[in-house]
Amino acid sequence: MIPPVYRCALALSILLPGCQTGTGALAPVTLVDEAGAPCPGAGTYDAARIIAMSDERAQARADYAATYYKDVIVPPEAESAATRIRVRVPATGMHPADTRLVLWKEEGGTWQVADSSKNHAAPPPMPKPVFNEAGEIIGAEFPEEVPYVAGAMNEERAAQLDALLASKCFREGPDSLPYEAPLRAPAGAPNPFVTCPPDAAGYAAELVQPG
Repeated sequence: MIPPVYRCALALSILLPGCQTGTGALAPVTLVDEAGAPCPGAGTYDAARIIAMSDERAQARADYAATYYKDVIVPPEAESAATRIRVRVPATGMHPADTRLVLWKEEGGTWQVADSSKNHAAPPPMPKPVFNEAGEIIGAEFPEEVPYVAGAMNEERAAQLDALLASKCFREGPDSLPYEAPLRAPAGAPNPFVTCPPDAAGYAAELVQPG
């Protein structure tokens, strides 16, 4: 089972529509899709302001990623992939699951997924007794830990991911989302901010693409 990758990796297209606010004489929507319609969330949030905030924090984001993703195992075959996504949803005080995923697209077009997630509440593996020739227990062996499991993504999800990465909304949207997001406001007026979702566990994804 593949964890909800899109909720983690592609937050712009999923998170932004989740919070709503009132409307008024607002500044024009600046982020639109191929048909000219507002991108998901762009009718509620100030996309131009979010993009500017993301650009201002580029170095801080790079420094953060250097430590945030260091425990996400990247398989050797994914190291040189032209398109690769690393996802991290760390454990919290209430949730012991630490989700660590790498997705990459092979040269032939197949998406692969490697899962190195940890469950910090899981008990340690049971040791296997070691016997001598007389049948006496002389020690114990612990099973070797598997660093990750990997496999191909199913075709339906792979097609959805390809479509999302190729979409105008994703390509022209912000590289990251602030915890406190600015709402659209009348031209020249200060932006109100909203925290959405409130009191949520943090998650992040790093996307590497050609160009």
